[in-house]
Amino acid sequence: MGALHEPPPLLKNTRSSASPLSILISNGGNMKSIYPLFLLFLAIIACLVPQDTQSCTSFCFETEDELLFGRSFDWHIGNGLVIVNKRNVSKKAWLGVIIDQPVASWISKYGSITFNQAGRELPFGGINEAGLVVEELLFRKGRYPSQDSRPAIGRLQWVQYQLDNYSTVNEVIASDSHIRIVKPKRRNVLHYIACDRGGNCASIEFIDGKMVSHTKETMPAKVITNSYTYEQSIEYLRLHTGFGGKFHIPIGTDGLHRFTRAANMLKTYDPGTSKSAIDYCFDVLSSVKQDNTLWNIVYDMKNFLIYFRTSENHKMRYFDVRSFDFSCNAPVKVLDINAELSGNVTKKFCNYTKQINRSLVQELKHYYNNVSEESIELISQAPERTTCIR
Repeated sequence: MGALHEPPPLLKNTRSSASPLSILISNGGNMKSIYPLFLLFLAIIACLVPQDTQSCTSFCFETEDELLFGRSFDWHIGNGLVIVNKRNVSKKAWLGVIIDQPVASWISKYGSITFNQAGRELPFGGINEAGLVVEELLFRKGRYPSQDSRPAIGRLQWVQYQLDNYSTVNEVIASDSHIRIVKPKRRNVLHYIACDRGGNCASIEFIDGKMVSHTKETMPAKVITNSYTYEQSIEYLRLHTGFGGKFHIPIGTDGLHRFTRAANMLKTYDPGTSKSAIDYCFDVLSSVKQDNTLWNIVYDMKNFLIYFRTSENHKMRYFDVRSFDFSCNAPVKVLDINAELSGNVTKKFCNYTKQINRSLVQELKHYYNNVSEESIELISQAPERTTCIR
């Protein structure tokens, strides 16, 4: 990547077109005229959530002096942006109106840094300036709640909502009383893991329409993988390791196998003989690596540093979360996750543009059928609906 004012090479400008979103706004909210476009928007957002090929792993690792969070992203699309999100920004969920339900709205209390592939404001995970980390993984067995009086929000924007508003895991869990994730038409339901600077973590799943969370005493291993419930993972762990059963570490790629390997490595870390905690986290990520592992990320939650590698750039990179200006009047900063960089990349972030966001979303068109330019434009322009209030 070149100077700070230049967009990352991967995300150079693409052809621009009239914004369907501006058409929606100019219609004054007339649902009859905008409904087909909003349905299109809903359909494409549903497509942009990782599908059955995702086999990610996330975990929290705490030593006497350190608190770290590791995350692998396993899929078939490796492009992405690291995005600096601002505090004091007025936002509104984009999906609730589509199905004529109350829509969640809020003003961001905290700035955050997120890893995005489906566009700005639709993160797969990140950390906020209070030290809260939230990440998502595929969860085939889940089912979101049916419509009720709570305002609705989308599955990926739920992650941004938590980072915008809360500093603790308890607050994240409590948010279920006043917001509700929109019930998807597809089976690609997600589950989540959240950890705060106090070392408290929670697995958050939606089973039979209700939130099910495990934390503190009910979360003996701070690990989560895709597909299986946390209860199923813990039961398997207890049967196969020193967590209460016979000692056998499975070597397969199944979510239960990866859960068990990661949990065992976190339990058996010896600071006297092992690598540094940061390096050890990357070793844990290597132990659960798949052929389609594209990103490995480690959050240093106490020191507000983020380390990452990608399949396109194996060099270690890191940046300082606290070095960014999270005031909403300052320009939004972004970084191409695969940029040919190494070491400290804090000063390599460039100014966000609509073109950069559109190019990010445009890349996904190569992997999905029936994605129109109209849909791409709707998603890429959606962040323009946010408003700085200070």
